[in-house]
Amino acid sequence: MRYLRFLLGFFLGLDLIKSNRTKLNLLTRKLFLYKKTIQDSNEGYAHISPLPSKKELNEYYSSKFWTIHGEKVSNINIRDISHYLFLKEKLNHFLKRKITILNFGAGHGGISHLFWLDGHNVINVEPSKIPDFYSSRWTSFKSIDLVNSGEIDLIYSSHSLEHLEEITHYKKEFKRVLNKEGYVFIEVPNGINVIGNKLSKINPPHTFYFREDFFLNWFKTKIFIDTLKFEETDLENHRRLIKQDGEIIRALGKI
Repeated sequence: MRYLRFLLGFFLGLDLIKSNRTKLNLLTRKLFLYKKTIQDSNEGYAHISPLPSKKELNEYYSSKFWTIHGEKVSNINIRDISHYLFLKEKLNHFLKRKITILNFGAGHGGISHLFWLDGHNVINVEPSKIPDFYSSRWTSFKSIDLVNSGEIDLIYSSHSLEHLEEITHYKKEFKRVLNKEGYVFIEVPNGINVIGNKLSKINPPHTFYFREDFFLNWFKTKIFIDTLKFEETDLENHRRLIKQDGEIIRALGKI
């Protein structure tokens, strides 16, 4: 049987046994594609409808997502470094003092390590587990609802908002946990080609699709809101990344 599977796989690309990845890809289709449509909010974003529940998404991202996309490895990647340098440039005086940063949708926790090494307090919000790498200045929660009000100086959210089960609650939570002088950094895929286009294809596992208008209306103080190239290879000159109708939207300011 093993030899037959080898021959079928080598010559025809077939596999007689349905893998776990195939099963999980079917789950992805069920949550994000099956009987789903794109609904425009007229507020600068669109979302799939009906949206998955919070319970479904928490279960999906706590384990199944990483099974599909590969084992979650806690490391620092180019995007983390690019964001860190960008924030050091734009918030230079603010980051010279010790602050508390909230990494919302921390994933592999990359930029959290950079801020911790720089002497800041780090709070991670992530439904999947992040190890307790450090005995001090490092805390992790599964939900932002568990973070104290007014505790945060900087909210960092990189490619997280597009995976939520709704947006209004999290806007309120961002406002609640942030102190009056705090800043918000957000990066999401640019959804301009999806919003208002009923023929657009859903991009699993994205539930929300944003354009610049959403952040221009939300942020009271706008330090930086623009579309950028997706490949962030220029770590020193961020202006070179700016591109009309670029693949990502980056927003920095106060809400």
